[in-house]
Amino acid sequence: MYIDVSGSMGGEPEIWSKAIAFVIAEQALKEKRSVQIYLFDTQIEGSVTLSADRNNNLELLDFVGTWTLGGGTSFNAVLAHALDKADIKERADVLMITDGHSEVHDNFINRLNKFKQTIGMQWSTICVNSSTPAVCKMFSDELYSVNLKNQNDTVDVIQRCLR
Repeated sequence: MYIDVSGSMGGEPEIWSKAIAFVIAEQALKEKRSVQIYLFDTQIEGSVTLSADRNNNLELLDFVGTWTLGGGTSFNAVLAHALDKADIKERADVLMITDGHSEVHDNFINRLNKFKQTIGMQWSTICVNSSTPAVCKMFSDELYSVNLKNQNDTVDVIQRCLR
């Protein structure tokens, strides 16, 4: 999971991002799956890995308390990290939560799309309080736009991302 912690994610989007991270971690705990969470703005700012054999998500609660917002947004940093540094296993599900304001170089999009096919990875992106930007359509298998004022819509998107 990649979570945007740029300055524009302040307020409700930040709270919602923390909540979705916890909901997904709880589901992964029930399924005995590990979860990797990376925070990003113009670079990867912090991370936590929750092992598959953990008993609870207390480590995530501690991590959530350390989040600070600031800076711009770089999807290039996220895609580069996913391709070159993250330990992404075969048939992994990757979720990016953002407000969708960034550009991406074509070479990262091409590399990521080939990588996804090779390992059977699925990339989902949730754009919080913004429309789905064209750039995210270029690398996301599933793309959702969430208006946080519409609770039913928000819950529906969360349920779609749990797999």
